[in-house]
Amino acid sequence: SEDALRRALERIDEASSTAWMRPALMHSVRESLDKPWVLDIDASVKPLYGRQEGAELGYNPGKPGRPSHVLHTFWVGNLRLVLDAVLSSGKQHTSGHAKAAMARLLDELGDKAPALVRGDCGYGNEDIIDVCEQRGLRYLLRLRKTANVKRLIERLFRREDWTRATEASQGWQTIEDELRLSGWSKARRVVVLRRRIKHDIAITAKSAAKNKGKGDSHEQLVLALPHDEVQDNAQVWEYTVLATNATYGIEAIGQLYRDRCD
Repeated sequence: SEDALRRALERIDEASSTAWMRPALMHSVRESLDKPWVLDIDASVKPLYGRQEGAELGYNPGKPGRPSHVLHTFWVGNLRLVLDAVLSSGKQHTSGHAKAAMARLLDELGDKAPALVRGDCGYGNEDIIDVCEQRGLRYLLRLRKTANVKRLIERLFRREDWTRATEASQGWQTIEDELRLSGWSKARRVVVLRRRIKHDIAITAKSAAKNKGKGDSHEQLVLALPHDEVQDNAQVWEYTVLATNATYGIEAIGQLYRDRCD
């Protein structure tokens, strides 16, 4: 019965069961990794409504203030084949809590290692880059918009050697440079993408407001519409900064990152 099976599994030591189960799981996917493939990594926040183990208050943009679990997931790009997933408490959402699992997975893959490791801004830091560089792997990781990254953007926006925005690039222009952030052991290649926003823009923000006569406060949505004359005289841009050691040309880097999480 299900209860008998559950009681039997509870008697197995966790370390012993992992050593028994992981080689079997890896054997089931190795045959699909003969061709060059991309390893995508991402963290998903799962809100919780009970008293599950590890339900803690952490980063939860969907439901702030709600306890959650975090799933650090590693899968094959395009195939959507999950190779491994690490369940963490709600406070363990940073890439540092996925570094050990990622290193273990890459070691288990051996000669089936990915041609590229790709991740969003949660993984664009020294921890994950170091894991890739120690194993000679290519990576493409988005950087957070920190103060040093913003200074790089300000400097590059004045240059005139940006690539031309085309229909194939979906309007994105690219440029490359080197950057060494705080905590990095060396300077690394970065590719900056920018795209002009040409459509009408509306900006929303939440501000605290008080109910008259009641004294309690609540958040109120405020809408700001830039004037037409300001839009005619100014250009609004969105931008992304990617760290990579891949040998692809900068024209291909943008689409390669946009293929992530398809």
